[in-house]
Amino acid sequence: MDLDHAFEVWMIIIGLSMNLGAVIQAIRILKRKRSDDVAVSHSLIIAHGQAWWLAYGIYKNSLSLLVANIIGICFSAAVFTLVVKYRTTPLFRTKSSQREV
Repeated sequence: MDLDHAFEVWMIIIGLSMNLGAVIQAIRILKRKRSDDVAVSHSLIIAHGQAWWLAYGIYKNSLSLLVANIIGICFSAAVFTLVVKYRTTPLFRTKSSQREV
């Protein structure tokens, strides 16, 4: 195994480990059956960034970028779906949904 191949494999492992946060968040939502304290914007911002890294991985023909970001986008989509499913408050606050202080 040459150094390039070994580094590509290592970066796949690193990329997958970086996606564990989404798995942990999904498990937490499923256990609690609530997602009111999870920021919707976080999942969307992360997925947006992963989509651009995926595009770059396609452009560079990089297996590690492709694997990590395809899986990451799937995990981000799963978290977003769970957030929507288990939300009891509005996803986005409007003027009429804000509490009076």
